[in-house]
Amino acid sequence: MNYDFRVISEWDTTLMFMTVFASDPCFLSIFLSKTSDASKKYLIETVYRSKIETGLGETDLQVNYTVDGKVHALIIENKIDAQETIRQYERYVQRAEKGKERGDYSDYFIFMLSPQKYRELNNEAKKYDNFVSYEECQSYFLKKDDLLSRFCYQQLELAFVSTKIKNETKVNRVAVDSLRKYEEYLKKNYPKLQLGNDTKSGKVNGWWVKINVPLRGAVIYHKTDLGVVDLSIANGAEKLSRFLSVEKWLHESGYEKIIVVQTQKSATFRINVPEIHMWEPYESWNLADFKECLDAEMELSEIADMFSAIRDMFE
Repeated sequence: MNYDFRVISEWDTTLMFMTVFASDPCFLSIFLSKTSDASKKYLIETVYRSKIETGLGETDLQVNYTVDGKVHALIIENKIDAQETIRQYERYVQRAEKGKERGDYSDYFIFMLSPQKYRELNNEAKKYDNFVSYEECQSYFLKKDDLLSRFCYQQLELAFVSTKIKNETKVNRVAVDSLRKYEEYLKKNYPKLQLGNDTKSGKVNGWWVKINVPLRGAVIYHKTDLGVVDLSIANGAEKLSRFLSVEKWLHESGYEKIIVVQTQKSATFRINVPEIHMWEPYESWNLADFKECLDAEMELSEIADMFSAIRDMFE
């Protein structure tokens, strides 16, 4: 059986690896073979995806397991080809230490999980002492004969050769048409939201839909393939602690869905939403999911308006 994924994102592979950890305990041995827990008997207790530590960001995957009567943890950063953000490894260490201090586990190992080439070409990725390559995982799946392993093998194969369709120069005509209809729906039902993408040239796929806001240095991105809507504040990462304080205030004010994350040099207010596949015809989209995304854009637009008004008051 073949599987047509069309496009693979890090979220896809993260969910895939989470599924494998949950269904095939032997898969953990690939990682443990590189640690002091090698050859020890273990039992997987909990597998987390996108585990957030307030103020310290997000861990892609965490696997808690017992060995010798104690709980240990794998703290895993999963990458296909996205740029590693500055001090990302250091924040992994901080999150891991905080979990240990809290008593979640007595020991931990931090891993980079990525294609071999990614680690070789990315200096930030080389900071991780422990590393498992996609190629090693693929070899493991190749030796097995169940449907899940075949699925995972093909997914990793595509990850090697087709990583970010949104950055390809080849125009996807279906996606171009979907973006135009996206804009038409905005104009009719959400007139406040002003699309920033070029829909007239017919050359923009719109994997990331841009919404303009009045706040200087800010923009809203609906990252359709990742399932998030972001209000990104340029250069905000330099003052991330302040934005995290704002996050707390927003939660207390009823904006519980908004979280603050660092995206490269920006501080970003993020809302998780359903994925929207721009490469599929607009008519096939789930309207309720689409509206949830636009409601998130509206919520972040209101936040941007509020920040803009506050800035104007003090200038």
